[in-house]
Amino acid sequence: MFIRWGAATPEEAIELKTTLSELVNGSFNILLLQPLEGLKGVVDMNWTIDGICSVQVPLDNPNDEAVWDYVLNGLSLTNFWT
Repeated sequence: MFIRWGAATPEEAIELKTTLSELVNGSFNILLLQPLEGLKGVVDMNWTIDGICSVQVPLDNPNDEAVWDYVLNGLSLTNFWT
């Protein structure tokens, strides 16, 4: 999984996925967090790009644990090398 904090258009997200696919062996997903001033919660952008999730998040604090808890809820790490 790759996580990017910063705005991106769907076209930029596809370009990022294409570039990463040339560098990474195996499958991966991308989580894009797009900070937006004045936002009070997390908003799913509902992009329909396979392997890419984009959400808008409050701009004021990139270290807000509540935001990270929300967007990472349900994710787990798996060791593929064992």
